[in-house]
Amino acid sequence: MAFSLVLKLKCGVAIFNFTNLQNVGSNFTAETENMTEKEIENKISLVENIGGMTVNERLYVCGLDKEFEKALKNDKLKAERILELIKVDKLSIELILKK
Repeated sequence: MAFSLVLKLKCGVAIFNFTNLQNVGSNFTAETENMTEKEIENKISLVENIGGMTVNERLYVCGLDKEFEKALKNDKLKAERILELIKVDKLSIELILKK
């Protein structure tokens, strides 16, 4: 079963295309273990048009907000990689990681 979800955001419209309901459910669950880069990439691939979103919106809609917070505290390289994967610019990444 496939469906699309369209959200109107302050910065534009985000369109989510889902083709596998099992993947959709796992995209929005809290992860207890550290995710691999491949798992992170898979979550990001479920979301379209993230370029117009804020960093927090990108992390949230990709289901990576908790994973990013863990990485920010324990693994700065992983936190940096997550930001790169969600297409955050280098200057913003540097500023976020300095906090």
